[in-house]
Amino acid sequence: MNVVRKLLVLCMIAAAALPGCVGDDSPYVRNEGDADLDLDIDLDTDADTDTDTDTDTDADTDTDTDTDTDTDTDTDTDTNTDTSTIPAGEYGSYCERNRDCDSTKCLVDREFDVSNCTKNCTTDAECAPVPGWTCQERYQEYVCAPSGDADVDTDIDLDIDLDIDLDVDTDTDTEPVCWDPADGGNGNCYLFSYSSSIRWENARSQAESRTWQGAPGHLATVTAQAENDFLVSLGAYRSWLGGYQDRTDPSYSEPGGGWKWVTGEPFEYANWDQGEPNEHDPGEDFLEIFESGEWNDQRTDRYYAQGYIIEWEADAMCPNHWVGENCDICPNNWDPDQDCAACLPGWSDADGDPWNGCECHNQSESPAGDVCCENESGHAECTRADGRFGPYLLVPGGSFWMGCRDDLNDPQACHASGRSLPQHAVTVPAFGISKHEVTQLQYKRFIDASGQPEPLCDPNWDPQRRPSHPVTCVSWDDARAFAAWAGGRLPSEAEWEYAARGPMADAVAYAAFPWGDNTIDCELANHIGCSGDTDPVGSHPSGASPFGLLDMAGNVWEWVEDDLHDSYDEAGRPDDGSAWVDEPRASKRVFRGGSFGDAAQGCRSAFRFGFAPSHRESAFGFRVVVSEAR
Repeated sequence: MNVVRKLLVLCMIAAAALPGCVGDDSPYVRNEGDADLDLDIDLDTDADTDTDTDTDTDADTDTDTDTDTDTDTDTDTDTNTDTSTIPAGEYGSYCERNRDCDSTKCLVDREFDVSNCTKNCTTDAECAPVPGWTCQERYQEYVCAPSGDADVDTDIDLDIDLDIDLDVDTDTDTEPVCWDPADGGNGNCYLFSYSSSIRWENARSQAESRTWQGAPGHLATVTAQAENDFLVSLGAYRSWLGGYQDRTDPSYSEPGGGWKWVTGEPFEYANWDQGEPNEHDPGEDFLEIFESGEWNDQRTDRYYAQGYIIEWEADAMCPNHWVGENCDICPNNWDPDQDCAACLPGWSDADGDPWNGCECHNQSESPAGDVCCENESGHAECTRADGRFGPYLLVPGGSFWMGCRDDLNDPQACHASGRSLPQHAVTVPAFGISKHEVTQLQYKRFIDASGQPEPLCDPNWDPQRRPSHPVTCVSWDDARAFAAWAGGRLPSEAEWEYAARGPMADAVAYAAFPWGDNTIDCELANHIGCSGDTDPVGSHPSGASPFGLLDMAGNVWEWVEDDLHDSYDEAGRPDDGSAWVDEPRASKRVFRGGSFGDAAQGCRSAFRFGFAPSHRESAFGFRVVVSEAR
């Protein structure tokens, strides 16, 4: 027979002396007119308990309990009953608000041992109308309860051997709720932390030990009615707030004197119509809030609330839109490469409400399965889910004239060696290509993941100070290794030039530079005579290519996949957009686009040159292509 059944038998044994123990409408309330009872129970319990507890923060609780109980019970009961009654109307039911028992909010079925659900008290004198009743602590409250000798003497010897295997898996998902400024809020975040019983001082200590988005917590303060209403919306019930009465304040003994917030803010907001702190008892030093939004002052030496509300100040939280205990998570499609202050490429904060995160317009999917959004220039801009590089733009397939026509351009348009000749038609399948060169920050992630050495020949290598500058001092081998790690590859020469120039049926109309002109200046591109150093990627939006690519002219040279050939007039030249490679590979690889140290000629879209694949230089970088398998 299990413990519950045995206790039920025990209750039945005492039923004659305990009206209401079994079968009454209010089984735990001693009604007016009940007999006085003193119940003595000797409980001898040997319990072996094994408990395994795993705790996560997701609100799922699984509890498996195996209980073996052997119980030997010897009961001797001598009962003499002499009935005395409680004066009618002297005490009502125990008041949940711990205030005047004439209140309409009373708990009528609260059990206080065998005592009447009755009013709170501070002295025995308050209980004097009922003979033998004194002010006693019951269930962490002080209430009037019987204390004299009982007319009913019940001696119960209960020997219980308990062998309990308790396996508890508890997941609790509680996350702060932030008061959205769009709703008139202050941006602060709040959390109602439930506790079956907790003193104010302990609640304050626990609140101040919690951090959220890098900010320390504190018991919540209330400075406006709207804030009070917001706290009520969290479901807070009998919860400590951060209001307390400072005993060192000279006005402490006066009604309403010495009240402060834990943050030091003035205690100015007057919610007095719902319960003014310290109106009656200067010893009630701590503030709680009810479900309805009412306030009560309580004495923490005798009162335990059912929870507390933690508040985190917005101005102490992580900068920009960073979140997490270490401010290292950039959520809601904000861009970590821009310090979580701007949206991911292609995304925008269209509604102007940063709390809603960034939005994707005309969302589509790249051939590689990445999310693409239409950017401000109308191009599909894609973001890699793993963040290894990007953003990248989708370039539709098409045909174009590759190379240079020296009879239609100035004498310097085509390299003196003739490497850009002859101009010829090429058809390129669709592909995705980095919007700008790979940055120092992106390359640092590759180094951390792969063990690749840092590009130390670059005196300006400093990914913490220059995260958005293009990585330089990387060889063709280095660039190819990064591209493979990032799930892409280096572009072919044809893809690179097509992305820079765009499709054009008439070769005569081809301009020398990506922006569709034959002239260059420092607003359009970073070349010789401009900054004298790399610029952060994307610093020259007016120099974008027809497909929206940036920095295709100047800033840094960019490695491509192809071997270097002396001209296009050689056998084996592909016209399908693929890379032109020899077997075995030639001794040099092609680089394109010019750099911050090059004159206009080197920045032309058709210009090509080459170095050994192991060559490193402070003006050499690269970008990455993503495409379906050929």
